Amino acid sequence: MLRRLGEDLVMAFGLLTRLPIPAFKVREDRKLGEAFWAFPLAGLVVGMVAGGVLWRCRWFGLGSPVAAFIALAVL
Repeated sequence: MLRRLGEDLVMAFGLLTRLPIPAFKVREDRKLGEAFWAFPLAGLVVGMVAGGVLWRCRWFGLGSPVAAFIALAVL
């Protein structure tokens, strides 16, 4: 069961991001529809990373447009 959860997360990140996910991490018989539940988790992780970058840029004193551009580049 834990392997299935991990495979679902890998499939969600592979579809919803540009991260290079190796194909050998997921078995051939897995379907993307089975990993649908993991899409919000992948979005949450990506959003938290971008929010952290935005917060850190503002903490360093960068202007809002520059910080927003960097956060979007991270996305």
